[in-house]
Amino acid sequence: MYRTEIIRTKTGAAKQWLVASADSPEDLLSKVEYSKTWAVDGNADCSSSGEGDGWAETRDLSHALELGRVGWAKGRKTMMRVLDDSNVIRRNIPHRSDGLDVGGSYPVVPLAIAGDPCCMVTHGMESTKTKPVVKLVVNVAVSGAVTAATIMTRGGAILSWVDGLEAEGFRCEIDVIESGLFRETTPNPLGVLYTVKVKRADEPLDIDRVAFWVCHPAIQRRIFFAAYERSPELGTMLGLSPVEGVTYRSPCDHLPEDVLGLHSVYFPSLLRNNPDYASPVAAVAAVERAVLLSLQVEDIDQFNEWAA
Repeated sequence: MYRTEIIRTKTGAAKQWLVASADSPEDLLSKVEYSKTWAVDGNADCSSSGEGDGWAETRDLSHALELGRVGWAKGRKTMMRVLDDSNVIRRNIPHRSDGLDVGGSYPVVPLAIAGDPCCMVTHGMESTKTKPVVKLVVNVAVSGAVTAATIMTRGGAILSWVDGLEAEGFRCEIDVIESGLFRETTPNPLGVLYTVKVKRADEPLDIDRVAFWVCHPAIQRRIFFAAYERSPELGTMLGLSPVEGVTYRSPCDHLPEDVLGLHSVYFPSLLRNNPDYASPVAAVAAVERAVLLSLQVEDIDQFNEWAA
């Protein structure tokens, strides 16, 4: 389901927000594909070629919609570029496995017959303990100066974390958001928040599909720009008519909790080509810092305690 509402808040950068929510990627894609744009011809940024090569990494909006549905196979390669570096995360996340001892839950018959005293399998109740759900919110709002390479490298590092957590038995939920402030220099700025649930906790990780939503610049520069252009409520809030065109304004991270909702880990928007994401190694380290900061733990050992 795709729905919009106007929310008034007591805290945050803006007191009035247009919040548009999609329960699944298809809900947002269908909204974009089958709704009429109110952007004037020539002013639809979702169809623009952008600022040189590498702006949206897609031919057009239709191409972006296709990748959103079938997945982005090249996104797996993006993740693999940083996956080796993120293996250190996997090694440090505790996980239990069955062992052998002189006493345990049941015997390994061949070992017992051979007279091996350590022939009993041990695991206990703790080995099947449900691990916590980790909810990640990824803000894909970026400034026009941020390169596609920076966007992809950051996304690949985030996806590596998700892949590692899922491999260790954690359940991950992923929301992708696009946020912005209109009239931010006035006494009454207006906030806009688009959010789509890309992965539920009970869903298996489809890397090719999730990679597009987390790693690809077309998510903001085609899909979410198209959502702006198909939200008449935005024009009403701003007092604009369609002939005045569409603007997207400034990415924003000052989101009040009652708008964004509860989450475990938040990855903020990018306002410039952040050096933290200049290379896969740097990106992995930056993502780990963001995870630990969001969970309010100081190091990986405290993360292990949180996860236990």
